[in-house]
Amino acid sequence: MATIFIRDLVVNGRHGVHEHEKTTPQPFKLSVELEFDTSHAQQSDDIGDTLDYSAMRQTIISVVEGSSYDLLERLAQVVADKLFEDSRVQQLRISIEKPAVYDTGVPGVTIDFTR
Repeated sequence: MATIFIRDLVVNGRHGVHEHEKTTPQPFKLSVELEFDTSHAQQSDDIGDTLDYSAMRQTIISVVEGSSYDLLERLAQVVADKLFEDSRVQQLRISIEKPAVYDTGVPGVTIDFTR
């Protein structure tokens, strides 16, 4: 097993329980780690045998920009569901932060998901 990751991806979205969070985009910082078997990619050197982090990045951006949820937990679940569409992914960890909420201290959530 190996881990492919994207760290500190900043995407603007409209997520939160307050009305202004649903109408005014704010930054969300996401880090995602996906675990899967890399043995084929290690031998083939073929992008088709691994998880393409460019595609992963685009999937995350599409979910964050294209939807609106009250809770970060729900946003994390939807991102996880999309990333699990690749059957090779066995486990993943998602961290989502809201860096613009407070002057000091950054709130967020980290959730582990297993197929």
